[in-house]
Amino acid sequence: MLGNKLLQLIKDLNTSERKLLIYKAKRSDDKRLKQFVLLLGDPNQSTTEFQDSLMVVKNNISSKGQSEKIKNDQLRRYIDFCIKVIEDLKIDNYSKAHPAIRNYILSEVYNKIDTRYIHQDYLLKLNTATKNSDEFWLKNYYINKMASLKLLSQTDKDFMEWRKLLASQIKLVQNYYYEEIANVYTKIGSSYVDDKTTLEQFDAKYLNQDYILKQIELVQSPKVKANLYLALARFNIEDEIKYPMYSSEAIRIIKNVNDEHADLIRRRVFFASFLHVFHFDHPYPVIKKLLLKIIAFNEKSQFEEPKIFFYLFLLQIMIKKVN
Repeated sequence: MLGNKLLQLIKDLNTSERKLLIYKAKRSDDKRLKQFVLLLGDPNQSTTEFQDSLMVVKNNISSKGQSEKIKNDQLRRYIDFCIKVIEDLKIDNYSKAHPAIRNYILSEVYNKIDTRYIHQDYLLKLNTATKNSDEFWLKNYYINKMASLKLLSQTDKDFMEWRKLLASQIKLVQNYYYEEIANVYTKIGSSYVDDKTTLEQFDAKYLNQDYILKQIELVQSPKVKANLYLALARFNIEDEIKYPMYSSEAIRIIKNVNDEHADLIRRRVFFASFLHVFHFDHPYPVIKKLLLKIIAFNEKSQFEEPKIFFYLFLLQIMIKKVN
């Protein structure tokens, strides 16, 4: 359908964004924006209504005597223009709401010899904005750019700061490496639960128990350690000794960590535990408790997962039939 992407972008606009676009169109001398108001239509406009508006715009931007092909080409270019208007608005709003992104963009804009000090100012603001975040790429960007600026100076103080930056970069890269490796292990472990042939597709030496335990010793982050223990638990999901040991350790390590990522790890552990206890036919209250914990985490994070309710209802039906 012609203009399908534009329609989806329009439907995604919130009330504030729609009002801003309409206001700009009315204040602007750009005739293209005034036509754009027609396409904005009603917030709940149907596909048919949008297509009708598109045809009106097509005729409005066309000249008499033009062929249908030329009219259609003009309409496509106009649709691209409208898409860009919405994209620019979204980018502008996002950068205003995220200081790190804003300062990253501005540091790139002023990354020139004659604006060196402006560039450095935005780099320092970027560093402040990412201080308490896990934004590896932005932090690494800051270190690379700031280290280059320090090398331009010949002072002992700048050389000392340059060395400190490199030392912090080593730690940053190491932490990022282990975090990403743990995420990969988590995915492989999840696949293994469904398909026991999964490990045959990978280099076994990186997935054996001893190797992963050695990685856990090197890791500093509790959440990364927990993710690695979760992977080990999944690889041993049908082992009545190793699974409880590794899954319990994953939960213990993040006991005092309370954020969205830690909650996600807990939820994954509880789901794996549900599969484990169900496999070994544990009592109904044990299985039900795990499912209710998963549902509670899903509600907390506003994550929809219908299959958990399916498992719970199926379990209740099985219990009723047995009784």
